[in-house]
Amino acid sequence: MSGLSRQDIEAIRKRAEAATEAPWDDFDDNWDGSVYEYDALTESCVDIIAECKTTNKLADAAFISAAREDVPRLLAEVERLQSIIRSVYSLANEFDYYAIIDEIEEEVD
Repeated sequence: MSGLSRQDIEAIRKRAEAATEAPWDDFDDNWDGSVYEYDALTESCVDIIAECKTTNKLADAAFISAAREDVPRLLAEVERLQSIIRSVYSLANEFDYYAIIDEIEEEVD
């Protein structure tokens, strides 16, 4: 598995932003494995986001429901970590610490 480029991250972000806004809810152990757009103000389901029909439908619905908030959080974390990596590379370049970079890359691979 290769790393995520800035273009990859931007494409994922665009898909997440284009999806129906949060919150999504699967109502935990609901009876049908569906994921709903939930209106907290009216405490009602606005629309069905997904209907899981697999034998593992409750877990699938929980995963899809959580993805609406998980994906943006994961994107932010990836960008934060990439920023740290760029800073480390910059410092290593500035102080000629290429041996440290090589060692780090070997540990990551």
